[in-house]
Amino acid sequence: MSEYSEAAEVLGRTARLESSARRQGGGWYLRYLLAFGGVQLFFVPAVLLWHEPAAFAVTMALYVSIVIALSVYASRQPAVRRRFGLRHSLTLAAWAAMFTTSMALGTSLLRDSVPFAVAATAACVAPVAVAALLERRARA
Repeated sequence: MSEYSEAAEVLGRTARLESSARRQGGGWYLRYLLAFGGVQLFFVPAVLLWHEPAAFAVTMALYVSIVIALSVYASRQPAVRRRFGLRHSLTLAAWAAMFTTSMALGTSLLRDSVPFAVAATAACVAPVAVAALLERRARA
């Protein structure tokens, strides 16, 4: 076999592997983002509007458990897109900025404000929703 035919064969195998990885592994991240965004819809208002110490402890324990479960789910997936780490890091950084700001304002200056809790929930869901839309568009 000549060098050219070997190179062509290797490139063909690489293309088939990449195509297979896209078909099999692309949908998991969209499911991850939808689950993470759904969790925000419940937990952000719960933390901002439910102030008893026991309620906070229960809410945060459930929240951390769900985030750990989602992280384990993500780490067990066989395929990721190119630049996945960058995209996921930017998504989580944007979410963390919104979440931290929402929690800081919602537990101090805007305590018990239902309109703020609604706005904070939307702000926390926004980075995840944008990432989900971009992931959906990338799969198309």
